Amino acid sequence: AVDRNTIKRYVRELYRLNHRQRFLEAASGYSIGLVYVAKEKMPYKDLEKKLNLVFNRYIEEINRTE
Repeated sequence: AVDRNTIKRYVRELYRLNHRQRFLEAASGYSIGLVYVAKEKMPYKDLEKKLNLVFNRYIEEINRTE
C-alpha cells in the first residue's frame, strides 16, 4: 500500500505542477483517469516523463476534436 500511495501522490503532484492550468483551459467538460499497471514503483523522473507525454497527447487530442 505504501508504494501505491506514493505513486498516487506523485501523479497528483505532477498534474498540479505541470498541467493543471492547461487542463482547466483546454479540457473543460472532459475527465481523465489513469491506471498504473506496472509491478514495480517507477522513479519520479521516469513517471514525470511518461505523464508529460500522456497529458500532452490528451490535450492535443482535445484541441484537435474541437
